[in-house]
Amino acid sequence: MPCKTGQEGRIQPKTAQWPENDRERLLSISFWNTKEDAERYHREQYSRIVDTLKPVLKKDPKVETFNVDTSTSQRIAASRAA
Repeated sequence: MPCKTGQEGRIQPKTAQWPENDRERLLSISFWNTKEDAERYHREQYSRIVDTLKPVLKKDPKVETFNVDTSTSQRIAASRAA
């Protein structure tokens, strides 16, 4: 789901049409600095954004939460700090 620009705690969002031949599905992934940042977004912004998009949605969005164990950006930042 889209986030407002500069949403506190949000890292880089990713959006992809998936699968490639299915024009009615979209995958949007947001990475957050902390679980609390993601929860605050969901509590304060999510329902308003979904309401804005409802006219073009056939189904309600499905939200799933995952933990990121490691990322390229973490390794880059660590190597620059060293």
